[in-house]
Amino acid sequence: MTESPGSILCLDLGEKRIGIAISDPNRIVAAARNPLTAGGRRANADAVAALACAEGVAMILVGLPVSMSGEEGPQAIRARRFGDELRSRCDIEIVFWDERLSTAEAHRYLREGNVRRERRRELVDSMSASIVLQSFLDARRRPAQ
Repeated sequence: MTESPGSILCLDLGEKRIGIAISDPNRIVAAARNPLTAGGRRANADAVAALACAEGVAMILVGLPVSMSGEEGPQAIRARRFGDELRSRCDIEIVFWDERLSTAEAHRYLREGNVRRERRRELVDSMSASIVLQSFLDARRRPAQ
């Protein structure tokens, strides 16, 4: 499958917020965006599809929460269902990517940046999406082993 050129939109699905990050069109760097307030799966999929269309993205990357052993639990199933909901709304490639430890890393970055606790709660999901997207971009640039 040949990839379409353009930006990638990344999602970190949280209970209260959906973290958003987007790459530049050359797929070099990820940038966090303001998160979306989470609602029901259908409303969330509508909002993400509208954002993806408005941004003209070529791919949507959904963070896949897997356990440290690599097994998929209830949250991973929820993420896959959300991806299916998105597929029914837009003609954009949906890809899942391991998001293990991204939230912990996002919290650490925000603490080290002296971001106040209240503000960290608002930023952590999009910071996590940015970390997941950057790991995806970096992995795609590495030569095959």
